[in-house]
Amino acid sequence: MTEAGEPGEHKTKVSSYILGSAILAVLAALSLLLFFLFRDKTPLLTPAALEKARQDWSRNVLLDYDISLRKVIDVRPSEREKTEVRAGKAARLFVDDTPVSVRDSYSVEGLLDLMDRELEMASSSSTLAGQPERALLKASFHPRCGFPLVFKRIASKRQSVVITVEKVEIPGGKVIYPSKE
Repeated sequence: MTEAGEPGEHKTKVSSYILGSAILAVLAALSLLLFFLFRDKTPLLTPAALEKARQDWSRNVLLDYDISLRKVIDVRPSEREKTEVRAGKAARLFVDDTPVSVRDSYSVEGLLDLMDRELEMASSSSTLAGQPERALLKASFHPRCGFPLVFKRIASKRQSVVITVEKVEIPGGKVIYPSKE
């Protein structure tokens, strides 16, 4: 039997300390690895990025197309929306396969306008009732055509929204996005 403070007890404490430190180091490294593998890589939405997207869209504008997207809002179940655009204007809108009024439709122009309004709200020094405060805006755009691929408003008070474009096609079934390349 050893008394307190003898070398055997000290070795046990040092071994436990080294083992605990090693476990913490492995967990920290694993956490960093997971963070870099799974972090959100969507770029921040800036006025310059939005303007470039508008320019790309104006060079490649489609007058007749269908755009399908998924919209996720903090306080509601996700929705699938499909807007049929004809002659550059929203003609029909379906929410979860149910036809609804086109006033809330999401055409490419409508999405770009939405992002513009979100940038204005985010840069405003004062917020109005119901507007998100200090929202982080992120978006990515089709590299050639300029239409949005994803828009994210990350905000407090359950005011976050994510809009993901799932498909853009022209009448007759030719799929523009996602491409099969």
